[in-house]
Amino acid sequence: MIPTITAIAQNFNQGTNKWEIKVTGTGFTGIVADTQIMVNGVEQITDSINAGEAVFSISNIRDLTLSSIKVYFGLGLSLGTDVLDADITLTPKLIDVTPSIGSIGGSNIILTVEGVGKDTKDLIVENSSGD
Repeated sequence: MIPTITAIAQNFNQGTNKWEIKVTGTGFTGIVADTQIMVNGVEQITDSINAGEAVFSISNIRDLTLSSIKVYFGLGLSLGTDVLDADITLTPKLIDVTPSIGSIGGSNIILTVEGVGKDTKDLIVENSSGD
């Protein structure tokens, strides 16, 4: 049976602090090693798969919009790939700020953000103090 994709959804997993894509359908192989997702030409991580659902972590992206998504289930490209044609835009999520308290004279601050890539432009981080 040729695998058929019926839906795709994005989700931010707060347990892992990673963006995920969930693909649902029928006839998936259920074997992680036989499953591959390419997003904007870059392979992502297959987290889990069963006969009707595959979950992938999005970790290597160039920008906020995921416009080219291809999923392979051991037997090649699936039916129903038209549902993958819609652009998915990730919303940046602030994961960590180090240090959490700066000095009056200023200090280096490191922001850890998921959902952005190295080609992301115009991302503004605003500082709001309670004073």
